[in-house]
Amino acid sequence: MANPRPLDLDALRLSGIAKGLISSINDIDDHNFLARGLQSVPVPLQSRMARKYIDRYNQKRRVASSVQIHGYAALLPG
Repeated sequence: MANPRPLDLDALRLSGIAKGLISSINDIDDHNFLARGLQSVPVPLQSRMARKYIDRYNQKRRVASSVQIHGYAALLPG
């Protein structure tokens, strides 16, 4: 895809909490992946699954940024 676009969350069968959590994701691929996956999950479980996904997403980002910071620190003299 040349220009991926976020899915229209109002067109999917999602709870309001799930829509809010999905909207907080900046990466369009992750946004669309979670939206498509959650539409097939029963509404009462959507917010729980969305929160778990976001926790893992944030954890991966923290580890990646930590690796970058430590990698750059190793290149600095002194």
